[in-house]
Amino acid sequence: MCTRVNEHAKALAAQAHEGFMRVRHVLMPASGQRAFMAAVAKNAR
Repeated sequence: MCTRVNEHAKALAAQAHEGFMRVRHVLMPASGQRAFMAAVAKNAR
């Protein structure tokens, strides 16, 4: 049971990360990257 839940969580995390990277790439010009990463770091905290 625990293992199955863990595997599912891992898959979801990978999917979310992949989606986030794609969205970040689309939304963000290179010039705004540092500011964007700072905002993300702030949100993560």
